[in-house]
Amino acid sequence: MNCVLDDELEELDIEYLLDDTEGLREWRDRYRESNRKQIEEEIKKSLGELSLKELEKIREKNKDKQN
Repeated sequence: MNCVLDDELEELDIEYLLDDTEGLREWRDRYRESNRKQIEEEIKKSLGELSLKELEKIREKNKDKQN
């Protein structure tokens, strides 16, 4: 991950932080999972705005992933 600190671009090793900070990876996983339901709801709402062609493309991508 890149971030700007004092007008300089710094690269942070997130995996190192997750591995080296006790409980951080577990906290992050719980946080991400708690946002899952919100993401699912946003996607469901947006599906109604898509054209049939766009929905068919999504369906094909899902089929490809399942195989």
